[in-house]
Amino acid sequence: MIDFLRADQERENEPDFYEIPRFHAVPKPSEKIIYEDVRQMIKARHKNVFLNTLYRFLDDRKLNEVDVYRRALMDRRYFSKIRSGTIPKKNSVICLGLAMKLSEEEMDELLKSAGYAFSDARRSDVIVQWCIAHRIYNLMEVNNILYENKASLLKE
Repeated sequence: MIDFLRADQERENEPDFYEIPRFHAVPKPSEKIIYEDVRQMIKARHKNVFLNTLYRFLDDRKLNEVDVYRRALMDRRYFSKIRSGTIPKKNSVICLGLAMKLSEEEMDELLKSAGYAFSDARRSDVIVQWCIAHRIYNLMEVNNILYENKASLLKE
């Protein structure tokens, strides 16, 4: 027969306290050293790759940036933020790529430089890739195809 303990009964062979494991303190490195290391790594690795890639495509095609951001249905202020180093959203990068009439490989490179990629899991990405393969670069036409296939639009 099992004898259940009441709250006021003591448990046999059970200590009244538990020991907390102790950890040896590791000396904390100087914060100045850590921040300097991080700054050096950022300087070495993080360059504004997107902006360099964007301007390389603009220069290679001899395109005017005003014409491109107008075809991408962007306003001047937003493109100015991009020019100052802000990474745009994925749909904006796609719109810029369509406005410059990039090939599939070039669009992949532009997306990668901004930290994005096409995904086969997203219906809209597959449709945009199809449009690029069929040389459909007009943003209104691409949006119509996206709308007809119940996918999210690039620009609303």
